[in-house]
Amino acid sequence: MNIPSSINVCGVPHKVVLLDSLTLGDECIGEIDHGKAEIRLSDSSPVELQMATLLHEWVHGALVAFGYNKESQNEHLVDALATAINLTFKIKE
Repeated sequence: MNIPSSINVCGVPHKVVLLDSLTLGDECIGEIDHGKAEIRLSDSSPVELQMATLLHEWVHGALVAFGYNKESQNEHLVDALATAINLTFKIKE
């Protein structure tokens, strides 16, 4: 399983970058920068966690793209949606 170098978030290509550390701190394993159209992931995480985190950040981006800014800040909602999508597509593989 390879981490893609970019991902489409509702029609907007976002660059995917693996970094040693993220701007949100050591405990953060992923973040999305809507202005730069960039998703940053911790390169110290296992690949499966990086993929799950990429999907989590994609959900943040999708919610913002459709105007659900408040909901995009709800980490429980974002986690639930990302996990549901992740499990659904793993079942279909």
